[in-house]
Amino acid sequence: MVKNVRINYKVLELFLVFWEMNSGRDKTPESFIIDMADTDEMKLIYHDEFDEESCRRVLSSIVSRELLNNATAEEKRFWSNNMWMMDDLGIAQMMLDPIKQLNFNDVKDEIGKEEREVLEIVFVPGTLFDHMVVDDKLVINFFSISVDIFGGTNEVTYLGKDLKEALIELINEM
Repeated sequence: MVKNVRINYKVLELFLVFWEMNSGRDKTPESFIIDMADTDEMKLIYHDEFDEESCRRVLSSIVSRELLNNATAEEKRFWSNNMWMMDDLGIAQMMLDPIKQLNFNDVKDEIGKEEREVLEIVFVPGTLFDHMVVDDKLVINFFSISVDIFGGTNEVTYLGKDLKEALIELINEM
């Protein structure tokens, strides 16, 4: 029984600007990268092996068109997923649009195990995880979302299921 589901895609908007700037070979200021890495949303996914400095280092290497030296598996995945988004900005937008349109008003009385005023779903460009629960927030790795571009449907799925249905299942598991 969730009274309100808040969808947070703020950091994705920042990354979309980053991807657009760098796909066009514009130079992204280091201060913008630092601000991106310092957002509250990104801080939700940081840990011992991938932290704010890792994020900044990866994004700076992308801006400089350099490969990462001595990178961890998470840094490599983060680098390659960001490069993938820059290669096809249309895919990134096709993944982001359904997130912006998510609405749980029709099912809010039927989801969640416990009574909550607000449940926040935070979408972030992540590393090796699909989703996690952090501080009562459901954190979704944006890079785990798929778009069926080859089937001609442009259907957006998460872990092989309709995006909204998959999120409802995850909420019910919390």
